[in-house]
Amino acid sequence: MLRGFLNSDHQIAFEIARSEHWRGGAKAKCCGARTRAGGICKQPPISGSLRCLRHAGPKAARAYRETQLRELSAGQLLPAEFAKAERKRAANRLRWLWKKYGPWLAGSTIDLGPYETAFAKTLHDAGFSITRVPPGIADWLRWKFRRFMLDRKNPERWAEVLAKLAEKVKAAGDPPDGVLTMTSLPPSTFSVPEVLPYYSRRRQYDPNPVTRSSARLIAPRQLRERSISASELSNLLVRHRAEIGPFLARCKSDEDRITVAAGYKRLCAAQDNPKAYRDWMTIIQSLIG
Repeated sequence: MLRGFLNSDHQIAFEIARSEHWRGGAKAKCCGARTRAGGICKQPPISGSLRCLRHAGPKAARAYRETQLRELSAGQLLPAEFAKAERKRAANRLRWLWKKYGPWLAGSTIDLGPYETAFAKTLHDAGFSITRVPPGIADWLRWKFRRFMLDRKNPERWAEVLAKLAEKVKAAGDPPDGVLTMTSLPPSTFSVPEVLPYYSRRRQYDPNPVTRSSARLIAPRQLRERSISASELSNLLVRHRAEIGPFLARCKSDEDRITVAAGYKRLCAAQDNPKAYRDWMTIIQSLIG
């Protein structure tokens, strides 16, 4: 006799009944939300809701992030997994901002890496400059370039995308007033000194700020002693502006921007290091106040 079952027939009946409640089974719970393709979402709903995480709304998304933070602090979630989820959340937030405010908002959800030069050349050959294309449309182009020129090798489809580019850029129009773009960022964002010496008072941070409006960023000691060049900060802005762009916008001074850039660079270099993540969270909590 099998352990837990009366006999083999009992086990077979149990497996048949259980299969009906598995994911995709006839009696399995599913989200049921309408998808863009006109179908029904079959993802399992999260606890306390009838929808899955994607369709449960912003309240459930915030609760899920708080759960991840608790698991991370308890050692139940790896820093690399949480960083991956944070990048996905930042990309989704940026896409939502593009829908709401238009494609001129600065940011990117994809990095072509060594293929960025080839991507810019194909646009130049088609009569476009990547610096004059709205960031939201440039991001859409990068995804199409990766799909049709790197993954599937389909130049005909890429040519169809380029044929639609002029119409999309014309529909985007000029950047509206008040929208932060890569060409409208304040000069102080880029005017970072090349190297700050260790004895410079500009690299010293006040650990006990008096008021929030005059508070400086609270950085760990190893980041206070870390200097970063303007070229390194520019590279971080280009490659990771979707992740660190919202945090740089909260900075009040060049010192704060250097600290954010140095902290994120250290986090990317050692994603599995809990100490690097704790330092990054210290910086973020200081910015949020």
